[in-house]
Amino acid sequence: MTAAEMNELTASQAIAAIREGRLSAELYVQTRLDRAEQLKDLNAFITLDKAGALDAARKVDAARAAGSTLPPLAGLAIVVKDNINFKALPTSGGTTALRNSVPKTTAPSLQKLLDAGAIVLGKTNMHELAFGITSTNLSSFA
Repeated sequence: MTAAEMNELTASQAIAAIREGRLSAELYVQTRLDRAEQLKDLNAFITLDKAGALDAARKVDAARAAGSTLPPLAGLAIVVKDNINFKALPTSGGTTALRNSVPKTTAPSLQKLLDAGAIVLGKTNMHELAFGITSTNLSSFA
């Protein structure tokens, strides 16, 4: 499957392709990370967790290869708005003042997705401290 074809997959199609072995979770996640890098000028991401996402994808592939029952979202690449706690990454709320604030726990809503097999690519930009309904994404955190 080409990168262009993976870019067109719906969530359900990606999950099915990974589950059926037509697509490795690692390749899928790497393609999603590559796409984020290609579009980095949009400043959509505050943090990309390349190592963590690829490690999680390899675990999905290993579980599938071992014949283990996969959770319902196994291998699905997701992004998390930067006001949702994920203990593996800082939660800045879109402000540089909190740039290095790493939570001790993961938000319950995100934990349910992780338990279902979703893989976090990174944290996405937002209106500073969620004050407003729009964002210019001017803060690249670079």
